Amino acid sequence: MLTTAQTPLWCGILVMGIILLIPMLCISTIFPVILKLCFLPWDQITVPPLPEQITVHENSIASFSVGDTCAGAPVLLTNESQNADNYFWYVNLHLNDTTKNPVNLILIEGINSLQLIAANHIGCCDTSNVTLNIKPEIECLFPENYLFIPNAFSPNGDGINDLYEIINLDNDKVFEIYNRFGQLIYSGNSWNGSYENDVCETGVYLVNFQYNKKQLHQTITLLK
Repeated sequence: MLTTAQTPLWCGILVMGIILLIPMLCISTIFPVILKLCFLPWDQITVPPLPEQITVHENSIASFSVGDTCAGAPVLLTNESQNADNYFWYVNLHLNDTTKNPVNLILIEGINSLQLIAANHIGCCDTSNVTLNIKPEIECLFPENYLFIPNAFSPNGDGINDLYEIINLDNDKVFEIYNRFGQLIYSGNSWNGSYENDVCETGVYLVNFQYNKKQLHQTITLLK
């Protein structure tokens, strides 16, 4: 607090330029701020020239399209983003690629989330998201109008060809498995090679099923 015996202060108005960057609105602006300050007489104050400008940048727009794909195959992506220089591709919340059009982005079978963040050089960014249901690889190899009937399988627990299934057989249809004695040992749409909880013997079995109102027969070989 000043008294009459103290050296008086110099009081005046200081005009400053403040730079404000708002990435979400893509606006960078310089605007004046007026401050009322007091200084001792011997203090020197240098006020730079005040620029007055407002720069509005185009906002980035993130957008992409996805082609049909299956598990184990690269996703066909078309980046349709605008006003962007940097791209960040996230698969199931993990950063996967930073190129404009990834060519080796592979998704797993089932539900996957794919996100693109597109940004320009000052940080203006936009996000685009899509959820994909990636089909099993075998569904891509055999389209819906193609009935695939395997002639062998190996239910040995190695995770490869452990089940016998007829691809693209109607969901409400079942096939029947008969042993060499003509005994029905299975009826359903996914056989694991067992009968009454026991693994069946290696050999040839008969498959009986209906397709397009026709009764069809096929032999299969159970391997181990």
